[in-house]
Amino acid sequence: MKSEMDTPIHKKLLLRVLDDSPLGVAVWQWRSVDPDPAQLFLLYSNHAGDVISNFSLSEHVGHSIKDIFPGFSASEHIALYFESLTKQIVYSYEVMGTEKFSSQQSYRLDLRPIDKAHLLVSFEDISEVQQLTNTVRLKLTEIEKKEKEINLMRKLSEYSSDAIFIVDLNTARLLDCNKTASEKTGYAKNEILSKTVLDLDEKVHSIEQWQAMVEATRGKSSVEMDSCLVCKHGDRLPVDISARLVIDNENEFIIASIRDSRERKVYQEKMEKAQADIAHILRLATINEFASEIAHELNQPLAAIVAYAQGICRRLESGLGNITNLSEYVEQNTSEDKKSMFQTYVNNGFENVELLTKTARAIEEQAIRSSKVIERVREFVKKSDLVIELIDVRKSIELAVELMRPLAKSLNIIFELRLGPEVLEVLVDKIHIEQVLVNIIKNALEAMTEVPDERRQLLVQALRLTGDAVQVIVRDFGHGFDIRDADSLFANYYSTKQQGLGVGLSISRNLVEANGGRLVFIGKKDKGACMQMTLKSASNANFICEQCVLRSRCNLL
Repeated sequence: MKSEMDTPIHKKLLLRVLDDSPLGVAVWQWRSVDPDPAQLFLLYSNHAGDVISNFSLSEHVGHSIKDIFPGFSASEHIALYFESLTKQIVYSYEVMGTEKFSSQQSYRLDLRPIDKAHLLVSFEDISEVQQLTNTVRLKLTEIEKKEKEINLMRKLSEYSSDAIFIVDLNTARLLDCNKTASEKTGYAKNEILSKTVLDLDEKVHSIEQWQAMVEATRGKSSVEMDSCLVCKHGDRLPVDISARLVIDNENEFIIASIRDSRERKVYQEKMEKAQADIAHILRLATINEFASEIAHELNQPLAAIVAYAQGICRRLESGLGNITNLSEYVEQNTSEDKKSMFQTYVNNGFENVELLTKTARAIEEQAIRSSKVIERVREFVKKSDLVIELIDVRKSIELAVELMRPLAKSLNIIFELRLGPEVLEVLVDKIHIEQVLVNIIKNALEAMTEVPDERRQLLVQALRLTGDAVQVIVRDFGHGFDIRDADSLFANYYSTKQQGLGVGLSISRNLVEANGGRLVFIGKKDKGACMQMTLKSASNANFICEQCVLRSRCNLL
């Protein structure tokens, strides 16, 4: 050790203590009254100072701080050193590379004045402490960030419409859940957290089964499955489950998002039914494409049947003359004993010819009638552009009734037509209105399949309203329909019939509205139903009940 200090015996012990100190100790002397680094000289440095600084500080005793640490010329540090001659100062700083010291270190310095010219500096390396502090600070920042993320996720989960469960991977215990989970299961949150998956999931019966399900989630972003939740009061709630494995440091757990599947299944069933209905409609459309051709092909043999029947009638009628002539000849030229026998033959001939003639006429009539029915069907299914024309709505009603008469007969339903003698002309597309009439009459007939025979009556009425509007009323006496659900009656794919498509009334309303009219429903449960089609003037579409023939026995309003 080198020193310019005097070394009396009583100071040797003090130097020995300083030399053995774990702190770095140095004594500096100002040789000028100005804070010039070239005037601050090192008088003493202990062994710990060399070790802590990783620099042989003691070898530089007698040199200025500017020579020892060229990088220590910052004015703020020199000012602190100079200021420490009058008071104690404690501060920390980092030293960056000198000739022999290339690493970055942090020090804590304690500056104490000895007298007006001498300064005692003790220092220690706090690099590790600083690094540890920085590490802790970084960890705290990460923890704070994680906590914010967790709080955000917790808030989001609380507002989620899905039930969310966090499950321990090994024990299947429920670690956390959101508010929706409590609402869906009926359990309070503390009750849920005391349970396992085996208590709530109807399809999980053992820990081994749970572990197998967990393994299925590994390596996948999520696993979808369906199950059934066991609720507090024993109810079973069908659910869709989306589960994913989460690994957080050394912890592994499952996050399960659970959604009530009842609405999805109802929607899926509706979609499947809609697809089946669309397929059926496409088949019907295909039949319609061939209807005209089929009608044409059937008309030819029917025309032949009519012609043959007429020919048979003519031959039979001519044969009657021959029989008459034969009868007269027998009467004039046959003995009395043979007249009776011949007369019997003649009478039988007359009867047979008359019967055959009636039969041929009936064949002719039925063939003509069949041809007319086919022609009506052909006109009904004929695809054409919208043609607005003036028609007598009574004739369209008669056509629709004739088309539906076989169905009415099979159901033992009687038509009651109230059309009146007045011509009821409306400006519409004839085919559209006939399609609507056929549909609502068919619906009305099918609505009475389960009512007593005395109620099986279908009223079809046409009347003129105040102003220039015509209304057609189709009234049945079936089981009826709640008037509060009238809007849904016209909705797409809504049907009260098991095999119904649910498109007929929706299309019918659209067709009527396309023709400037209005189709409305009036009904009561168990009282029957009434469809009102008002044409030409929608402004006068209110039903005038006083004009209805069923007012005394309707009970719908």
